[in-house]
Amino acid sequence: MTSNLQKILNESSLKNFKLNLTFSNLLIFISWFGLILITNLYSRFYYYGLSINFAKLLIFISLFVGLSLFLKEKVIRLNTNVLAAIAIIYLHAMFSDHTKIAVLSYSAFYCMLIHYLSVNWYQIIFKQYLWTCKLIAFFALVDFLSFNLLGDFIFAFRDPRYGLCVSNWCQYFPQIMTIFDEPSHMVFYLLPSFMYYLSSYLEKNENLLYFLIIFLSLISTLSTTSVIVISLVSFFYFFRVRRLLFKKIVMLLLFILIAYIFSESYIWKIQYIFMENWNSKTFTFSSSAPYRMLIDSLNGAAINNFIIGSGLYNVNQVLINLLDDPNMMSYYLSEGILDINTGPYEKNTGDGWPGVGLIRLLFGYGIVLLLLISTLLYCGKLKEASSNIGFAAIFTVFLMWLKIVATIELPLAIFFIFGLVEYKSNLAIKLR
Repeated sequence: MTSNLQKILNESSLKNFKLNLTFSNLLIFISWFGLILITNLYSRFYYYGLSINFAKLLIFISLFVGLSLFLKEKVIRLNTNVLAAIAIIYLHAMFSDHTKIAVLSYSAFYCMLIHYLSVNWYQIIFKQYLWTCKLIAFFALVDFLSFNLLGDFIFAFRDPRYGLCVSNWCQYFPQIMTIFDEPSHMVFYLLPSFMYYLSSYLEKNENLLYFLIIFLSLISTLSTTSVIVISLVSFFYFFRVRRLLFKKIVMLLLFILIAYIFSESYIWKIQYIFMENWNSKTFTFSSSAPYRMLIDSLNGAAINNFIIGSGLYNVNQVLINLLDDPNMMSYYLSEGILDINTGPYEKNTGDGWPGVGLIRLLFGYGIVLLLLISTLLYCGKLKEASSNIGFAAIFTVFLMWLKIVATIELPLAIFFIFGLVEYKSNLAIKLR
């Protein structure tokens, strides 16, 4: 009788432990994924005419869940180098424009939260990230089938758009973007997992199925970004992996074939960047304009513009003052590009011209400060990481900032740098 009672108590204790563990994992998931999801749904609030206050409320709830994780721990482990880097990043940006205190405050808190999760719960967020990538791949399949069977998407909110490829056969396939507001944003989210599974397959002959699933999901976006990043990754791993030559050649030929099929989606964009005369009526919606403007700005910049930054939120005016290409000025004026008065969406998200994130960081912080921040993060990194996805995350952020304007305000970039990169603990704070 006593043994049966003890068995029942043990089973009950085990169930309670599993329930608490599941609930704790759910809180961790909401803490890191909540802001990424909300910011990708941000434009849907404007699209459907909903109040942006609902999005802000969801952001607050997500951060509050993260705060509860802090408070329930007895000891919080952090890294002082990473904390110093976070302080430099956000205090420097705040000094450039104190009116951005709201977006910088939630970004800084989210950054601290992600760093805490990385040091204390790395394996959990790492596995949860890979799980979300598989889930998004499933969403991509559902959207593809729903488009062909029902004529519309289930998860994507925009009307179906089509990519560009040779022979125009892409007109029969829509651009898939699932829960994201742009196909390229879906590409950037999936890219670290794609590189992780590719490396796992090439080096250990594992995870071939997951690699193919993520690969097809990237292709389903039919975007220029997906073709470029897949081509870059394939060339990188071709030279990095020294064994399995036949496997590498087969994969490289496959990626070259994809690059050829979708060549019309990116060749014309590159050509437009270096065009002499722009006609505003013809190229009103050209995505090449920001890169042409950046080349124009860099040509007019002095060395002190690169070494000492002007402040992150002063970059717009600095770059506009550097524009000096007379062949492009009529285009800038006709399109309103020189007007730095942003709308409500840009004011809330930090988006808007200038062009790309890397240039924004370079002119905002300067080379000296960026080197200091990079050194602090490198010194805080765990030398013997449990996974190789940290490099893939940094590589993805670098590519992301070649296209996306938002930098330190972007939750996805924050998660990749401070979450998927594994940091060591050298600071323990006892709460009780």
